[in-house]
Amino acid sequence: MAAVIYQIPSGGDQCLILDTRQAFIYPFTAPNWTDLRFGYFMSICQPLAANNGLTSGLGETLTTSGTQSDRFWIGIKDSSTALPVNSATQFIGWSNRLGTDNSTSSIVSTFSSNNYWTETGSSGIPCPVIFDGTTFKIQGSTAYLMFPQVAANVGGNALLSMFKLTRPTGSSLTVTATWYSKTIGGQGCYSGLFTSSPTIAAIRAEFRNLPAYGASTPAAQTLSALPTALYFYWPFNNSKLRIHAVCIEKFAP
Repeated sequence: MAAVIYQIPSGGDQCLILDTRQAFIYPFTAPNWTDLRFGYFMSICQPLAANNGLTSGLGETLTTSGTQSDRFWIGIKDSSTALPVNSATQFIGWSNRLGTDNSTSSIVSTFSSNNYWTETGSSGIPCPVIFDGTTFKIQGSTAYLMFPQVAANVGGNALLSMFKLTRPTGSSLTVTATWYSKTIGGQGCYSGLFTSSPTIAAIRAEFRNLPAYGASTPAAQTLSALPTALYFYWPFNNSKLRIHAVCIEKFAP
């Protein structure tokens, strides 16, 4: 992994900024869970080291011919370096790999007087997805990851995304994934919390507020193995992914 640690000038937030087409793999161990929750504060910024605090001029379109390295991947999988669509890899999270792979992968300025950046690709907008090692399944419908473009107008420079996994017993491979959202500009934003104080404590507080959020339609999936790592991958050249804070918490048993 190639990355830098960047000190946000306006506060005490230190974030990890991934290089283009680099993956951040964060292994975790959580035995015997029946309710496991994931949250991470993220943003995107300019690629130059001197401009890591700037969020303007990030628009870009990649023309792809089926190469999965042109898509973004944010979620959970095994701890290998393989991209999530590898036949031996299972993935739960976000991607703009939606329909036909022979299409584009884009970052666009959008919503509320262009206060946000979001990603598009293939046949539409990014949605929660599950890849069970064989079939790529889109969960839900209209939804976006919306990164702050004008932080002062949206509530902060970082977006919190959250989801949880449940299963009937602590040994089951049948997993139900549920994503939580608020609505901005008429569209779902997962989770819609923006802040300039992206801390683990803030994520844990929101975990306890999940019933107050709108939820995606959960779908149970039977996997051959459980994910064991958070996974972040960003393919674009005009922007880089910043990871401010992550939290994994076992709620049950």
